[in-house]
Amino acid sequence: MPRPRALRQRQESAGERSIIEGNSGGLRNRLALRYAIDGDLRFISHQDTLRMFKRAFARAELPLRHSEGFNPHPRISVVLPRPVGVASNDELLIVELESPTTMETAQSQLAEQLPRGVQLLDVSELHDRDRRVPVTATYEVPIVDVDVSDVSAAIKSFEASETFYVERVSSKRGSKQIDVRTFVTDVSMTDSAVNWRQSISQDGTARVGEVLDALRVPSRTHLHLAVRMHVEYAT
Repeated sequence: MPRPRALRQRQESAGERSIIEGNSGGLRNRLALRYAIDGDLRFISHQDTLRMFKRAFARAELPLRHSEGFNPHPRISVVLPRPVGVASNDELLIVELESPTTMETAQSQLAEQLPRGVQLLDVSELHDRDRRVPVTATYEVPIVDVDVSDVSAAIKSFEASETFYVERVSSKRGSKQIDVRTFVTDVSMTDSAVNWRQSISQDGTARVGEVLDALRVPSRTHLHLAVRMHVEYAT
């Protein structure tokens, strides 16, 4: 007597899962890649960054796994998209590969295919349930042609205030008031640069330009000098 179709499909699916798990030890060949980006490449968009890495993986002969369905797409994502114009020393890319590979092989083959301005810092393996959730980001911006005393006074005023609202304008959502003080946890200053740490949560975070303007460092002339120094992740 033939088995019911639903039961047969469930058993076949279970068999496919066991094959996948048996081939990869419970992994989906997931890798976390830390990289730095600077120079002219700081001005490329988030989508251009993804395209750059997709091409690099193809040239490195490291095929990306694709989603299933009618419109499959490669399983690749930047955990915390970088603002256009901002360089970074601590970016994180998550990918899934079609077949297992060593971290050393992935790093050496991919590094050769990345353009000047992108440096691959580290490759690590992720289990299926491993997650990387950004919780804080630290930035540094050199001060150029700005009165240092004005910036110092602005920092003191900012730290002393409980709220600091700025207007955020969006072509799709219009304008709204954002309290950047809620997100900025630490601010410091040297003779040549401003540094701060800001939180990241489900409620969002402050934009780099918003913080700069709040500290009287004009974003119009300083945003392209900003560097994301470090990102802390929850796992």
